[in-house]
Amino acid sequence: MLTLDQVRQTIEFFHSANQLDTTVAIARGCYNINSQNPEVLDLYAQTLFRAKRFQESLDMALRVLEMMPDNCDALFNAARCLHYTARAPEAEMLIRKVLKQKPHWLDAKLDLSLYLAVQGKHAESEKLLRTMLNENPGDQRVTFNLGWHDLQHGDFKKGMAGLAVGRNITVWGTREISLPYPKWDRTDPKGKTILLVDEGGDGDAIICARFAKLLKARGARVILIARDNLVSVFSRVEGVDQVMTKDEIQKKHTKIRIDGWIPGMDAPRYCDVDYDTLPSDPYITPDPKYLKKWKKIIGDGPELKVGIRWQGNPKFEHDQVRTIPASKLFQLAEIPNVKVFSLQRDDGVEALQGQTQITNLSSQLGNWEDAIAATACLDLVITSCTAIAHVAATQNIPTWVIVPIMPYYIWAQPGETSRWYQTVRIFRQTKYGSWDEPCWQVIQSLKKQMS
Repeated sequence: MLTLDQVRQTIEFFHSANQLDTTVAIARGCYNINSQNPEVLDLYAQTLFRAKRFQESLDMALRVLEMMPDNCDALFNAARCLHYTARAPEAEMLIRKVLKQKPHWLDAKLDLSLYLAVQGKHAESEKLLRTMLNENPGDQRVTFNLGWHDLQHGDFKKGMAGLAVGRNITVWGTREISLPYPKWDRTDPKGKTILLVDEGGDGDAIICARFAKLLKARGARVILIARDNLVSVFSRVEGVDQVMTKDEIQKKHTKIRIDGWIPGMDAPRYCDVDYDTLPSDPYITPDPKYLKKWKKIIGDGPELKVGIRWQGNPKFEHDQVRTIPASKLFQLAEIPNVKVFSLQRDDGVEALQGQTQITNLSSQLGNWEDAIAATACLDLVITSCTAIAHVAATQNIPTWVIVPIMPYYIWAQPGETSRWYQTVRIFRQTKYGSWDEPCWQVIQSLKKQMS
């Protein structure tokens, strides 16, 4: 029989290979053998956590905490699980208990700064981080977290530089981008061939495609390296000379002269833009064939056609703070002369059961081409912080985005408008865990528009 250390090593091996189901199965097997050993329970909880099965992880972490109520590691792990199940106030309480025992533990301080920020205690979070940076100059984790605060204060270049540091600690962009070319050295791009490489989630890839036009205007030949499900979409982006997948560029790299490449989420830094010079013109267009299909589906009735989405990809690690109760948006269907279409697909669609006033498009939203064409046929899109916001806004469609009290970095700067898009209106959560205020504002704003 394997020792517990050997089990940990085996789990680590499969985790490094991204075989998360296997890691959970191994930890569960160990738990089934010895379910009363707190070390075994802790291992199971941490394995579930790393597999992003946060509720299961929390259940196990709380069992560990019952066995060892004053143990710092148990308190620390339970706090993290509470945070990722949208229970930040309780997470803050536990992590403060940890810091009473270990006041200089940097990991605990970092987590406290996060738990404060997601509750809207931004000033307190930032003060803690700046104190930590003074005590730990150059710490990359602290610098990364301060990047969001710098963006909030309007210091775009400093904020983006701070976030970019996160690439070194695998919390920003794509963990590994392996290309047989050097990164662009940021010299004059005129006459050069530059790869713009998409990364992050699909929404991140769509956000960063805008920089192709800017690079093209500066004289570069731009090849956009895209994931398979966005190749056709990006082939129509202005400024893109060619679209290839990562596999294609790897196979053809000896036949193509490339002067440098840019990781997409760092494109604002490579292109040396600020909030005032950030490209915000529309750059995504629907495929004519899909547009024809969706015009028939949406119809041309006299009502205001409003698309809604309340939930994104549940695998996103902060999905718990951005998901809106669907019922909040369903109230839009009660406004006279408004026809509501659900843009929800996959997770979250079950909320539509029994809804007769809302048109469910989920079965017809097969890919991003469908989503782009569908939103192009709408008068307004109202969504939580999901990729649909970018799909709509990149087409200059009026887009209302409902964001959590600590929003994603592109929505960090305060106010109702966004420098990233021309047609976005932002509705901000004012109280952690409650969507009442921003959703009420959305409903009242639409009623006013329709009056």
